[in-house]
Parts: sequence; C-alpha cells; structure tokens
Amino acid sequence: MEKHSLDRPSLIKYNISRNTEIRIAERRFLAVNDDIAVKVYKALGESTRLQIVKLLAQQSELACLEMANQLKGPANSTLTHHLKPLLDCGLLAVRREGTFRYYSLQREVLAQYAPALL
Repeated sequence: MEKHSLDRPSLIKYNISRNTEIRIAERRFLAVNDDIAVKVYKALGESTRLQIVKLLAQQSELACLEMANQLKGPANSTLTHHLKPLLDCGLLAVRREGTFRYYSLQREVLAQYAPALL
C-alpha cells in the first residue's frame, strides 16, 4: 500500500485563507441592515423578480419593454408590478429619458446581500 502524505504548507495556507474568508463573510453579515435584508430577500423570493435581476446582471440597463421581450413571459404591466419591490429595496435604479424608464442593477447592493447572483 502506498502512503499518502499531507502537504502541510498548502494545508496551512488553505486554512489561513479559508478562515480569512469566513471572517470577512461574518463582518459583511454583521454589517447588513436587517430591514433592508428582509426587503431584498423578499423581493428575490419570486421567480420573475429573480429572472429580472439575472437579466440585468448581464445587461447594463434595459427599458421595461426590452425586459418583457427578453423574459418572454410577463406583460408590460405585470413587469412593472414586479419592478416596484426591486426598486423599493434598492436592488434596481431607474433613469428616465423622455417617456421611457431604463432600469439598471445596483451591483453593490446585490453584492452585499446575494453575491452569488453576480
């Protein structure tokens, strides 16, 4: 039988970097505002809203009609209903240009509460 030896230096490096990552994650979690966190997770808890966030993570900004065409599901009026909670919790920003509204993802907010979606 062949004996396997542990590579101590890499194991120690892994533990040090892993512990550092955990401490950083703990600090981020403690810095999270509970009220905002509840709003963010509630907004992301619906599949259409989650699809909107994923779509905007790939695009810089989109108008409501462009989003509706790319999502191929909700009507324009239904889509605006889903955009409101995302705006209220700070995940989205809106910019008006004439009669159009362009929505963009607030990446720093998403990175704080749900970094896996970026």
